[in-house]
This record gives sequence, C-alpha cells and structure tokens, in this order.
Amino acid sequence: FSIFFFLLNIPVTKELIEDVFFNLGFKADISTMDAVEENVRINNGLFYVSPSISYQSEKIKAEAGATPSWDRGSFYLLPNIGLEALLGNRFSFIAGWKGYYNKTIYRSLTSFNPWIATPQNLLNNRVNELYGGFKGSSGNHFSYKAQAAFQKLHNLPLFVNDNTDGRTFNIINETSLSNVQLRGELSYDNKETFSLTAGLTKNFFNSLQDNANAY
Repeated sequence: FSIFFFLLNIPVTKELIEDVFFNLGFKADISTMDAVEENVRINNGLFYVSPSISYQSEKIKAEAGATPSWDRGSFYLLPNIGLEALLGNRFSFIAGWKGYYNKTIYRSLTSFNPWIATPQNLLNNRVNELYGGFKGSSGNHFSYKAQAAFQKLHNLPLFVNDNTDGRTFNIINETSLSNVQLRGELSYDNKETFSLTAGLTKNFFNSLQDNANAY
C-alpha cells in the first residue's frame, strides 16, 4: 500500500492603485494511491487558477473574482466573492459566495473514519457556499464569531457498513446534496500566556440525490 503526494501553490499579489489589489493564484494538487493486494490504483489531480480584485481599507475588505478549476480533467467555474465590513470599533459583518474543494485522499478519509475498507475510487468534494454572519470582540480578551451558510455539495463521501463482516465501512459518494450549516465560535486570549477556543458546527443535510441520508 503506497501513497504519493505533490502540491504546488503559487500566490501573486500586485497593488494597482491605493488599497486596490490584483491577486492571482495557481494550485496543483496531485496524488496517487496504490493498493497492490486489492489491485487498485487511483490517480487524483486537482488544478485551479484564482484571479481576483480586492479592496482593503481600515473598515472594508472586499474581494471579487472567479476560480477556473479542473477536477480530474473536468472543468468547473467556482465563485470567489467576499465582504467584511467593520461596524463600530469591535463588530464586523461578513458575507460571501465561495466555491472550493475538500480534496478526498486516503488520509483525509481515515482521519474521519479509521475503519474504512480500501476505496475503489476517490472523488473530490466540491462545495458552493453562500454565507453571512458577524464577528467581534468584547473587552481585551474575548472574541466571538457566528455564521450561517447554505451549501451545495457534490461527491460528498459517505460511509455505509460492509455487510460481509460488519467490521469496516464502504465509501459511497453522494452526487449532489444541500446543507444548511450553522457555526459559532468563542475565544479567550490572554496575550502570550493562555488561549482557548471553543466552537460548535451544526449541519442540516437535505435534498440528497442518491441516498436516503448523509451516512
């Protein structure tokens, strides 16, 4: 059993005029998994270019662009729009429309579920997310963040029991489903002495195309 990884990430930023920047990124993420005993070899290549224009001032951070991507040879155009506006001294509003990938590799699957059987295929999870929320701080030590998002997910890996012996899980991919995600985070930071962060994420999966539930 062997795994090969190659990752190349090149970000470039150029200031056009005061507070306005042109950003261009290129990323190549290539991996290969060989399971000799099961006669399985999986090549998984993900490439994307991310041009955008951004504006940054003391009160507003905004970015607008698009991300052409190639997932195992298939082309997808992903949105890249974001806004963060400072309202007062300690409170910010955040919103955006983002597209991104959660790359599916053997390591990421076993980190989530160590008892999986050898996968026969690895499909990258593509996410299209529309979100909004706020963040801020109270006093010198406490900060908080809350966000709600609507996500459209493609090729999300799910786990079902292997009926042969029941000791492992087979991986199946859900072609398309929706998710309403609520997230909250609270942090305490006492300079360099002590820091603590607690968070909660709740997902409400629905509109599955292939399966009854998000197993």
